[in-house]
Amino acid sequence: MKRKAIQAFTLVEVALALAITSFGIVAVLGLLPGGLTAARNAADSTITATIVQDMFSTLRQQSFTNTTLWGMNYSLANAGSATASYFDQAGNQTNASGPSSYYQITVTNLRVSTSMTMVKAMVVWPAQSATPMNTNIYTTTIANYR
Repeated sequence: MKRKAIQAFTLVEVALALAITSFGIVAVLGLLPGGLTAARNAADSTITATIVQDMFSTLRQQSFTNTTLWGMNYSLANAGSATASYFDQAGNQTNASGPSSYYQITVTNLRVSTSMTMVKAMVVWPAQSATPMNTNIYTTTIANYR
């Protein structure tokens, strides 16, 4: 009577398959920190763009010479005037530079004519860092229709 041959993997084949699988898993895990950093940077950029867009809309809707911006008086008619405000990581305004402040937004008038001004908003974060790691600069032109 003939014996049937048993088909199975050898120890070398199993070890080689585990090595290839392990290499792939380590490579994928190595990509996670970079992906998480990119996701955080994208979220920060989105929040800053939203805050600045809201600020630009507020400036456009109010008087050219007497504007209230984040609870402070701000005039679009004064060239070089600047004001700084602070926001937490959720985009909510904070009272001053404190432990909950994550974004610092400085608003500056770049050029003024009798009917138009260019406004620059520079956002840096983290606000409490001696050398902020990220900076976004937004500009817009606001006309005086009144």
